Parts: sequence; C-alpha cells; structure tokens
Amino acid sequence: MTDEELQLEMWSLEVAQRTYEESATGKQAADPNPCVRIFGFGPEGVTCKLCDALYYHQRSKRYYKCRFRSFSFGPATDHRVRWNACGVYRRKIEEYAPEVLN
Repeated sequence: MTDEELQLEMWSLEVAQRTYEESATGKQAADPNPCVRIFGFGPEGVTCKLCDALYYHQRSKRYYKCRFRSFSFGPATDHRVRWNACGVYRRKIEEYAPEVLN
C-alpha cells in the first residue's frame, strides 16, 4: 500500500468519525421528539407541556404544535405534550396566577 492510499484511507476514516460524532447519537437519536434531535435535550425531567413554544390548533379537538417546527394541518407536525423538552425550552409564564410568580 502506498503512502497516498494510506492517507486516503485515513482521511475517509476521519471524515466518517467526524460525521458520526456530529450526528445525533444514542438517547438523542432515539427520542421521539424531533426538536430534541435538532437542539439536544432540555432540563432534566421537564416536558414540552411547560414550554412557551407549545401552542394548540383548535378544531374538533386540540392539536398541539411547536413554534420551532413547521406547521401543517396534518398529523405529521403534531407535537406531544409529554415529550422530553428540547434545548430551546423556555418556561411558560402562568397567566392564571401572576401574584404567585412575583
């Protein structure tokens, strides 16, 4: 094997390793929340239900959506409130009890 072939093999291995490290791996890739795959995990034990980015689209029932995902009228962009919060999580300020929060 020549030096050029060896260098080419090593370069491809480095590129593959860098690509592997940059991609979502482990728990992050297995999480059902698409935002976790993009932004990483949020605070431990917090769900999307408490996030400011969560909203719902009202029809015959409520369809929850996330502001960080695209919107469609189909189930592909529905967001589950019990999913783990992602890295861009912001705590929702409760409107029904402002005196408690101050």
